[in-house]
Amino acid sequence: MRIGVPAETLPGETRVAVTPETAKNSSRKGIVCIFNPALA
Repeated sequence: MRIGVPAETLPGETRVAVTPETAKNSSRKGIVCIFNPALA
């Protein structure tokens, strides 16, 4: 499974779609996280 993770696009944006810990745990389960600002 692949999950696309959009980048924050607004100045001062502080929310995150995926934390490093979540990405690491997902990777261990065979899920690929794709970090791409073009997805936003």
